[in-house]
Parts: sequence; C-alpha cells; structure tokens
Amino acid sequence: MPTKIFGHNVKKLSYSVNAKQYSFAGHRVTVPLNRNRWYKIWLIGNPCRLVINDELIVCKHPVLFFANPLVSYAYDSLQDKRWGYWCVFTREFLAVNDTLGRFRAYPELAPASTMLLFPEPEQLAVVKMLFEQLTVAVNARFAFSNEMIFNYIQLLIFEAMKGGTQSAPAGHPDAAVRITRQFLQLLEEQFPIQSPDQPMQLRTPADFARRLAIHVNHLNTTIRNMTGQTTTQHIAAAKIAEAKALLRHSNFTIGAIGEGLGFNCPNHFFRFFKQNSGLTPLAYRTKANSLI
Repeated sequence: MPTKIFGHNVKKLSYSVNAKQYSFAGHRVTVPLNRNRWYKIWLIGNPCRLVINDELIVCKHPVLFFANPLVSYAYDSLQDKRWGYWCVFTREFLAVNDTLGRFRAYPELAPASTMLLFPEPEQLAVVKMLFEQLTVAVNARFAFSNEMIFNYIQLLIFEAMKGGTQSAPAGHPDAAVRITRQFLQLLEEQFPIQSPDQPMQLRTPADFARRLAIHVNHLNTTIRNMTGQTTTQHIAAAKIAEAKALLRHSNFTIGAIGEGLGFNCPNHFFRFFKQNSGLTPLAYRTKANSLI
C-alpha cells in the first residue's frame, strides 16, 4: 500500500487548541522529522516507530507521547491500520489558561524534553476516556469550554505522572512558580534561530537574571528547587536541542550554527556539542540525515 504524509493542524480558534480521535486503514502513514510550533499530547494505539530528537524507539504497544516546540520527532505507523487520539495547543493557549505558570513547569512540557508512557490496559482506558471528553469539549465551544479543555489536558499529564514520571514540584511559593515560568518562557523565546545574524540574546544564567531583575544566585536556587535541574543545565539542553534541529533541518554551516547559539569561536561550539551529545556536529549531521 502507498504511504501518506500525515500532519496536525491547530484549529483556528481564539486560544489555538485542537483535539481529535482517529481510526483509519488502507495506508501506512509517516510524519517526517520536524518540529512544530505547538505542544502535543498524542496517544498512538497501533505499533509504530518514533524518532525523537536523535533516538529511535519502536513501540509495540499503545504509547502516550508528549512533545513541545523544541522537540523534533518523526513517526512511522509500520502498518496500514492505525488509531489514536491527539491534542495540540499553543503557548498562547497556556498563557491565557495557566496564569501562575504551574502547568508549564511540569517536566512533560519543559523545554527540550519529551516523555513516553506505555499505559497498562486499565490506565489506557482512563486515558482514552479523557481524550474523548477533551475532544467533545474542543468541538462544543460553550461558555467555559476552554477551562474544561485545560483541565482535561492537566488530567492527561497527571495520568502520565502515575506511570512513573517525576511529578511537578508542589507547595512552592507563587514567587518561585512565577520566576520558573518566566525563565522557561524566556528560554523558549530564544528559539528557533532564524538566522546566524540574529543569535541568542540571552545566553547565560546572568543574562536571564538581569532580564528578570533578580540576582543570579536567587534564579539558580529557584530553578534548581523547582525543576531539579540547574539554570545552566536548562540552557545547555535547549542549546543542544536547537543545534541538533539546525543540523538536521537547515543548510547553515556548522560555524554559523555555533554563532547563532552564541559561540564566538567555532572550537567552543565544537567542544560544547561533543561534550553534550557524544558526537561532533559534522558526525551528528551525517548520522541524523541517515535516520529517515
């Protein structure tokens, strides 16, 4: 059977959110390796192959997949019959509904990260039920539908946490939540790099602290306590994710990519990339282009 290219569209609504149940047969389907501008929660019911950033994963059982705008992924259904549910939503949707930033501090939605959950039959039934209710709320569009949509998305994340995912920190002061939200949003806004002539503006913890008008030590302590990772680790992970995406999807030279990420010396970018990925930028670009 022929293979079709498959993609998701964000519904043209005021808060940019969509959800759908699907069940098809007759065509094997692929999603090319790429990044999107939205967050996505995807329950894939059929056996499939996923390439997430540079990792190949073969899923023989239903899988719940979380992705954010910094995650590159590809999908191959491996068979003609396929079923599942998906939900996509934008940063604007979160900004309206997640005013305290608690939602975006969850590890499932953190920049440069992703998560897979393989639910057992009982949990799979709960996840399907939540997706069905979420789809109804998206299509109904009544007075409080956005609140209901947001709540169902949170319930899907809570179900994933039950499967062994590290839960979001709880009980922190609102000031710490606000700082974490602002830092993660500022970090996400540094990408994608459209041109080496428009490099990252905020490159170090001190840069972010100045923008947030707080001491860098306070920023570092807050981010570490709220997320379990240091500010430097978050920045490095985001830089590596962007570097990998540019090596895969752009024609920029390796030197230009390093310059766009704030490395004035190509050797500094070379060492940074190899230290964090285990490969040189050229070796990674060659390997990534052979995956799909």
